[in-house]
Amino acid sequence: MAAVERYKPLARWLHALAAMLVGVLAALGVAMTRGSFAFDVTLQMYQWHKALGVAVLALMLVRLLARATSPPPPLPAAISSGHARAAGAVHRLLYVLLLSLPVSGWLMVSASPLAWPIVLPGLGELPLLPALVSLSDSAKPVWFGWLRTVHGGLAVVLGVLVSAHVAGAAMHGRAFRARMRLGHGKERG
Repeated sequence: MAAVERYKPLARWLHALAAMLVGVLAALGVAMTRGSFAFDVTLQMYQWHKALGVAVLALMLVRLLARATSPPPPLPAAISSGHARAAGAVHRLLYVLLLSLPVSGWLMVSASPLAWPIVLPGLGELPLLPALVSLSDSAKPVWFGWLRTVHGGLAVVLGVLVSAHVAGAAMHGRAFRARMRLGHGKERG
């Protein structure tokens, strides 16, 4: 059996960084919306959530560029065509969601009646989107509520897809280790 190819170090590093940021964002998202913290603590959680969301958007743009210039290794031949299609679909949807969630958050913050800025520590503020900032006082809560629902729904879908991605990786990892124990493959690093 041929050696299994691995993702390049940059791709693995970007993946790990994205996973870490998404985990922190998820924890902040739950804490700031469901927790009962002092106002200033909640406000700081919102500010960090927004700043890290912008970081994920930038990171995902870098990941897209890296993927375009260095495609992923082929899936091992032992993976069924159905699993390969499912893995491809999950990866594509993860990319779509990891781009859509920060954008939906930016739209939501721009439509907020509070119009609190997105502060990027050490970099200044990300401008709110003028088309939403200029909405009438009666339209802002409607748009904000709708965008908040969209943002929350996308987050739930992301959670489901991350679970599917982790389960698929675990299943693939167990099968790979079993083949290695039987002497049917060699790992390259």
